[in-house]
Amino acid sequence: MPRHPDAQKLGDRAEPAAEGSKSDKVGYCSPPKHSQFKPGQSGNPLGRPKGAISFASELADELFTTIVAGENNAGVHLTNKRAIVKRLVAAARDDAKIACLLISLAQNLAAVRRRTRVPPRTRRLSKSWLTANHGLPMIRRRKMNNGAALLLGNFESFVRMAYRYLNDGRELGNDPYITYVCRRLAKAKGNGARIVLNMPPRHLKTLLGSVFLTAWLLAWNAAEKIIVVTYSEQLALNTAYLLRKVLQSPWYRRYFPTRLAGDRTRVSDFATTAGGGVYAVSAEGSITGRGATIIIFDDPLNIDDSSNLDQIEKVNERFDTVIMSRLDNPKTGRVVISAHRRHQNDLAGHVLESGGWDHIALPFVAPKDQDYDLGGRVWHRKNGELLRPDAFTEADINRIKTIINPDFEALYQQFLGERSSIRISRRHFGSFTVAPPGADVVISVDPGHRSGPGHSFTVMQAWCSVKKEFFLLDQWRAGGRRNCMPSPKNRYRKLSTRCRFNRIFGLWANSGS
Repeated sequence: MPRHPDAQKLGDRAEPAAEGSKSDKVGYCSPPKHSQFKPGQSGNPLGRPKGAISFASELADELFTTIVAGENNAGVHLTNKRAIVKRLVAAARDDAKIACLLISLAQNLAAVRRRTRVPPRTRRLSKSWLTANHGLPMIRRRKMNNGAALLLGNFESFVRMAYRYLNDGRELGNDPYITYVCRRLAKAKGNGARIVLNMPPRHLKTLLGSVFLTAWLLAWNAAEKIIVVTYSEQLALNTAYLLRKVLQSPWYRRYFPTRLAGDRTRVSDFATTAGGGVYAVSAEGSITGRGATIIIFDDPLNIDDSSNLDQIEKVNERFDTVIMSRLDNPKTGRVVISAHRRHQNDLAGHVLESGGWDHIALPFVAPKDQDYDLGGRVWHRKNGELLRPDAFTEADINRIKTIINPDFEALYQQFLGERSSIRISRRHFGSFTVAPPGADVVISVDPGHRSGPGHSFTVMQAWCSVKKEFFLLDQWRAGGRRNCMPSPKNRYRKLSTRCRFNRIFGLWANSGS
């Protein structure tokens, strides 16, 4: 292509054309004379002055300026950028909102990080952060990033991510009890942990104590063998379904290497590629041959079995003899019981009486002022304050107290309210070896008129008294376990033969009343 006759070599500066010359014409490389550069003048008089520094340059200079961190300037040398990151990560350990903010920021920068190689120092910092802050040996992982470190180090952050996914982006509320429960449940990753969680209905007990906790423990170690037990097969299936949904979510797979095996994929019985797995079963289901490193018992009793003493005793006995025997190592194995209180002798009360359990109990309405440690800050709960103030109106509270009564103190208050009853046991009474001689003996009879679970027992007792002291000489009780009405006649004869009585006292009523 022929070169334009007026074109100059690249880099040559145009000389002003003489007035009246042929170069006065406007064209290629010949702008109008009034718009030509004047010697010593910038092309944009309103532009940045020569030698001025941009905001980006000033920010970069400040971020990469080295400072001395520590008291009295006797600390380590690091850049401002590094100091800011350290402060943010430290704050994220105790504040789930900051942790989620950092994780979201990491997600937005994921594309950039994929195009650039992560420095070995960053990988070492992530691993050392977990080891230093949680005292657990590092698990061999295919890769570790700061987002995974934050989710593993802060159970509440993990809960908020999982809740958001299961609820189509809806955020979990900011009620302080969530932070408190998550902080206490996080102890389940320690060897030999024994935890009892008691909360009122509709306060995320199953999600926190079963679904999210199981997924979080598998994120820590995909080789964990976890048995989830509930009162019914349907609840076990629902819990396992939600758990699988979390484990297969895109965000979980992005941060953690835990993967489900393809050769065992039942909803209630699935394995991981690392040799772990989850088995969800009802309390009466078969667990023979199953071993576990962690047992989670969610809702041991149906709400209709509150007064069914036979079922309560049956669940307690099965827990002691069958379920606890499934731990591969009873010393290091972990057990979590998550339940509403239903009876003084329910499973929670049964294990708490033996001691050695970490008890997390939150009443629906605070019976008194109380402080709760949230790790770096304190939640001061005032008398009468609800766990979820925005979820229940005054009319709702009155309705619950009226309809649920007299089980309100158990189901909602977890036996922590002002009207909670005292659990009477053998240790509240003294004992004697020889009955007082010559004392009057009274036989008391309280008959039950129907047999079967949920109905009253027939009870006979022989008492004697000396002044203001009362002595229980003998007792007989029968009722709920039999399919027919007990016949107290023979028992009465035996009791009267052993204890020669002076009087008999009975509570009688018509069978249909």
